[in-house]
Amino acid sequence: MYKFLCKFQEEESISWYCRKCTVTHKKLFQTVTMLEKAHANLEEKVDSVLDKLQKTEKDLSLDEVQGCVEKALDVRSQEDKEEEAERLKRKTSVIVHGVSESDSSDSHQRESDDLCVLASMMHELDSDDVKMSKVIRLGKKQSQDQ
Repeated sequence: MYKFLCKFQEEESISWYCRKCTVTHKKLFQTVTMLEKAHANLEEKVDSVLDKLQKTEKDLSLDEVQGCVEKALDVRSQEDKEEEAERLKRKTSVIVHGVSESDSSDSHQRESDDLCVLASMMHELDSDDVKMSKVIRLGKKQSQDQ
């Protein structure tokens, strides 16, 4: 009987299994076939990605990458230096709030009036030796009716 089954194993009408096993075998075979196709598809995609990666590696040399990194670091270093210079420039700045504005229409006279007000404030604080090099009003000029 075994020889007979082996001889006609390609014949679909002759089963080696019971019906339940045959159905299970067919489902399992279909699943394995589907997995093999998916596996082959994944291998193709991986090969494609590897090819692209190798091409990219050839296109970018280590020196080019290192040059780009050095440029970025130089830019960052320059920005840090500029920020530090700005901080040093503002280190001695003082903002005084609530000082009355001069009524003069001449900008030089208004600045002179502001210097006088600040000089009197420094005198009250016993800081007559403080040198003021520049006075700047923040915000826009207040009109007479405000």
